Amino acid sequence: MFVLKSVSTIILILLFNTLLYAQLTVDESKNVNYLLNSFLSNNKDINIDNIKFIGNKNSLGFFINYCLFFQLHKGIVISTGDVIDVVGPNNKSNSGSYHYFDGNLELEKLANGKTFDAVTIEFDFTANTDSVSFNYIFASEEYPEYVNKGLNDVFAFFISDSAHQNKYNIAKCNNIPITVNNLNSSVNSNFFISNETKSNCLSYSVQFDGLSVKLSTGLKIIPYQKYHFKICIADVGDGYYDSAIFLEANSFASSGTTNIPQISERIKSILDKETLCFSLDSANIIFIPNITFDFNSYIVPDTSFSILSNITKVLRCFYDFKIDILGYSDSIGNDNYNINLSLKRAESISNFLKKHNIEEDRIKTFGFGDLNPISNNNQIKGRAKNRRVAIKIYK
Repeated sequence: MFVLKSVSTIILILLFNTLLYAQLTVDESKNVNYLLNSFLSNNKDINIDNIKFIGNKNSLGFFINYCLFFQLHKGIVISTGDVIDVVGPNNKSNSGSYHYFDGNLELEKLANGKTFDAVTIEFDFTANTDSVSFNYIFASEEYPEYVNKGLNDVFAFFISDSAHQNKYNIAKCNNIPITVNNLNSSVNSNFFISNETKSNCLSYSVQFDGLSVKLSTGLKIIPYQKYHFKICIADVGDGYYDSAIFLEANSFASSGTTNIPQISERIKSILDKETLCFSLDSANIIFIPNITFDFNSYIVPDTSFSILSNITKVLRCFYDFKIDILGYSDSIGNDNYNINLSLKRAESISNFLKKHNIEEDRIKTFGFGDLNPISNNNQIKGRAKNRRVAIKIYK
């Protein structure tokens, strides 16, 4: 009994020490493409491309956190200084690095002050539902002594359409932009955590003197339409006292719904008007009309290139959709020959799509020979219609 109590006591002490001295670790060796593609979205509902980064390379990193009081476990950290400086313990009152980078005019309008050491990440994205959301934390070394003292560090999450119009800043708290002056112990205080106490693991994990709780934001969008996302952060008033944004790993998600009219309108917007060759059913399946072949041939006819170009556009836009290519023949020839010929026709279409950067794992090919004729095989015109490939695109 005494032994069990002693062991339990030791375990509790070890657990307490683990929680008290838990650390935040930061890896600044990964580039922006790797970080965003690996850790920003869940890679199922959102497609990200055209990634750009402006700023000091040491201002970007990947973090892992073991402190329960810091409400994100892992993700991407972006700092106005060196990201390694965000790591605790909080034993400095003036932590920071001046990189002598330019500021950002858009952020200066939000913070009403001169900015320095701006860091910007931009990318395009499409989502497969009608809204996006993600989680983050803002932290700063300017707390608490420089609140309303002219050092008003700021960040923004700008989302706009593909033409960079209709721009929205979704980094807001109670509908005002998040800056040091707008989120602190006096303003929006229920969203603020002071990090000057030594009573828990937070002060051993994070160097900065104050931070927000875990915040969530998002925006209603049009499914499968391209949008532009711009993440910006900058020092205000000077370039020394740093601030940082922590983006929760895989929290950038497509979190709404999609319906048949939304899919239909999006397809219409990307297809040529003269080749609006699709229909939709209740299962969200898109059927593309048949592509016909010459007698005893599996060479893709030139007359089909326009249709295939539009199919490629659809597949690039609807990046989470798959495609079945169904090959058929007329009734001339034996069953084995016709099945093999129809499969080659399907594979020819598949090869065309793969050459146009449609991923192989999205494509399935089938050869059905002379099954399921759509016209009379006893007539020349009927047989010509049956020498075809049907295409089904589905989610």
